[in-house]
Amino acid sequence: MKQTVLKTTVAVLGAGLVSYLGTLAVPMLVLLGVMLLDYITGMIKAYIRAELNSKFGIKGILKKLSHIISLAILR
Repeated sequence: MKQTVLKTTVAVLGAGLVSYLGTLAVPMLVLLGVMLLDYITGMIKAYIRAELNSKFGIKGILKKLSHIISLAILR
């Protein structure tokens, strides 16, 4: 039951995103994937160097989120 609710929620959110963005949906999803990969590799690098810091992590997330919001607004 939980999997069905989760799949339905993801499908509805995805359909809403595609409906809102139109032809820009695929490039935005690619951008989101690349940003996620960038964040993960940055966390790995910080872990290896023992420089993990929540302030830097939150700053990076907010910066990426502001990029996505500005692109969605300027579509």
